[in-house]
This record gives sequence, structure tokens and C-alpha cells, in this order.
Amino acid sequence: MRLLFSKLETATLIIEELDGGFYLYTFGKDSGEEFDTWHLTVADAQHQAEYDWPGARIEWCPVPDTVTDVQAFGRESCWKQAHIGIEADGVRIDGLCVWDHKWRSVGLPPVKLPHPAHPDQFHDFSIYEIGDWKGLTRFAAAELSAGIWGFYVPEKPN
Repeated sequence: MRLLFSKLETATLIIEELDGGFYLYTFGKDSGEEFDTWHLTVADAQHQAEYDWPGARIEWCPVPDTVTDVQAFGRESCWKQAHIGIEADGVRIDGLCVWDHKWRSVGLPPVKLPHPAHPDQFHDFSIYEIGDWKGLTRFAAAELSAGIWGFYVPEKPN
């Protein structure tokens, strides 16, 4: 099985050899959207990525051998751990105290991410926004146990 990935500013792309061809998976970082297309060759999948992301600098790297679930790898690569703590602990994301704002669901399905303190345990993190017309802050949150919350934020390019 041949696996390649590329991290773009707003998405992670993965090519997986499967079903007699190659799937190009796209995982949106801010939107949370996911989609895939099937191609006969890896070159066709790479050309599709270039067409879908004109002007983007796409550098393909091998997916680490330790990855057993390609789609989970794509989803996880779009988020980075921000915080784990107790409810109402004053955590701030983009300068906003999340507990002082009404969380608005963005209408996307939860993303399965590792527990920040126990990476072998996965939880469904719902995606929310806080803020106002001046600026919105997006994050993923899950209550990991009674009153203990984990937070992730969209991965930003370095």
C-alpha cells in the first residue's frame, strides 16, 4: 500500500492506494470538511490535487509506517492540542476565555481525536465557534470525564 500526504495552509491531503487505484483524501483545517476522489494512478491523484489547490506548494511525504488508519491520520493532522483542564478554569483560545462565551456549533460532525493526556484513547470532539463579528474563534472540545475538558484548535501553518 502506497501512502503519501501533504499539509497545506488550509487542508491536509493524503493519497492512499486502494481498490485498484488511488484515493485522494482532503481534510479541511478550518471547515472540518472531508472528501475523496478515486484515480487510476498516483500521478492522476497528484494532478487532481494541483487542480484543486492552484498555486499551493504541495510537497508529498510518505505517511509514517506507524499509521494504521489513514483517515484518522488526516483528521488528526488538522488539529493541535490546546488545553486539558477542569470546567470553568479560565482557558483562553485566541485571547478569548471559552467559558465566558456561548459556544455555537458549526454544524459539522465531531472529529475523533486523542485524549490529550492519554493518546491511545480517542474521543469525539465537537467543533464550535465563539466570538462576534470582529472575529470568530474555532475550536474542538470534549468532556473527557466528569468536569474534565479537552480542547483542540485548527492547526496553523508554521
